[in-house]
Amino acid sequence: GKHIDPSRMPPRNLVFLVDTSGSMAAPNRLPLLKKSLALLAKQLNKRDRVTIVEYAGRAGLVFTC
Repeated sequence: GKHIDPSRMPPRNLVFLVDTSGSMAAPNRLPLLKKSLALLAKQLNKRDRVTIVEYAGRAGLVFTC
């Protein structure tokens, strides 16, 4: 993708709905998602907002910042 200078990046509002049910237990699923979110976190700044909602039969708010 296109590289954007971080100082010109508009604030981002990211919402992730994460399936935490048993079907995500395989090593190439939930652990891979965790690694991906860690990489993303390194690219965020103070103006960005992240919300994580889990789903495992019913939805629930896990984190918002």
